[in-house]
Amino acid sequence: MRHSLLDASVLVLTVTATVALPAAAAPVTGPNGHQYEAVLVLQGLSWFDAQAVVEKRGCGWYLATITSTAEDKFVFGLVKGKTDFFVNGNGPWTGGYQKNSREEPKGNWAWVTGEAFTHTNWALREPSNRTAGKQNAEPGVPPGQYETFLSHKANGQWNDHHPEALFHGYIAEFDRATQTACQAR
Repeated sequence: MRHSLLDASVLVLTVTATVALPAAAAPVTGPNGHQYEAVLVLQGLSWFDAQAVVEKRGCGWYLATITSTAEDKFVFGLVKGKTDFFVNGNGPWTGGYQKNSREEPKGNWAWVTGEAFTHTNWALREPSNRTAGKQNAEPGVPPGQYETFLSHKANGQWNDHHPEALFHGYIAEFDRATQTACQAR
């Protein structure tokens, strides 16, 4: 009897620990040969939290950058139709950000890798670079915070968001050449 109770306790602890962890699919290879992984975090996380989690994976991993139509379709395809990834039609986080929010509305966007920000897929009237306030506040966003970080909308187009908005995941990208360059330093 004691042995069965112990087994049941371990099972309960294992299930509890599994529920608390982010859900990730196995990495898949994209059109550019890089590996991509859609990571679901139901409790939500900010862009900064997503960036920190991806960086902890090690050299070669970063929030996904999107430099072509083919890559954009592929990356969005990882979450298309998966409603858990989207909060009010927005999310998950990718590696786009605006270096200076005063260059409006479309100025000074960049990728976390430093790649050229030449391909875009902005939704109508985006990027809007709104500031958080009573009329357009997002959960957890301090008033006056500009929208300067990129995510997909549920329709596959892009939207800018406040860095502290809480979305249900992110897309991680891995590049072997970036890993090799990091290890050579």
